[in-house]
Amino acid sequence: MPAPHPPEFRQRAVELARLRERPIREIASSLGISESCLRNWVAQADVDTGAKPGLSSDERAELAALRRDKRRLELENETSHAAGRSSRGAVGMVGRGGEGDGFVVVGAGGEAVVQAAEESVEQVALRGDVPVAGGFAAVIVGAGSG
Repeated sequence: MPAPHPPEFRQRAVELARLRERPIREIASSLGISESCLRNWVAQADVDTGAKPGLSSDERAELAALRRDKRRLELENETSHAAGRSSRGAVGMVGRGGEGDGFVVVGAGGEAVVQAAEESVEQVALRGDVPVAGGFAAVIVGAGSG
């Protein structure tokens, strides 16, 4: 994704487009941006000024921040629930290696706690102590293991 243009540049581009002295295609080309980019900026400026309904730029930024926070909190919640299911240890992550490599349980401090070549992540999950999601699993490992 290219670096965003400064707000002043966007504002001036929108002003030029609104003057309608030249076609938007020509204005966009002279500014080194695509026609669709300039049209999007004009449409967003219309929303920001209240001329059209929709989410303003500030509302979009706030929504993006809230979604990031939600993802972070969901991850923290999943981790704390996994730790809460066991009083014996800490939560680690399991990543499956290539075929026949097995996997490594990584402790909370980043150290390798267990290597198991004879079982897959899925087989460990079937034992009931590892919830698997997206190729990774949260594993309860002994606090004193290592």
